[in-house]
Amino acid sequence: PTVRSFVGSFRSLLAGDRKALSDSFRLSLATAEGGRWTLELHPRTDAMARIVKRIEVRGHDEVVVRLLIEESTGDVSDTQFFDVDTKRTYAAEDVVKHFTPPA
Repeated sequence: PTVRSFVGSFRSLLAGDRKALSDSFRLSLATAEGGRWTLELHPRTDAMARIVKRIEVRGHDEVVVRLLIEESTGDVSDTQFFDVDTKRTYAAEDVVKHFTPPA
């Protein structure tokens, strides 16, 4: 259940679902010049904290440029995004095929 919640938090993040994120994480948003921002997520529950210490998302305007996940084990995943196209659209069948979670 905790791992499912952790994975679900990514769907909430990508969907911009602040309420769902707030249910699982304490949110902290910092803004800077040029539309830059950093969102930090810290687990609210001990169960989630056993998996992840914090998640940091950086961006500018509506574009996410970096996703950093610091696990409770000390491992860090650092993903950077380049050439993000926020105007791209998908056909309905592609949305279902690529973005629908498995049953």
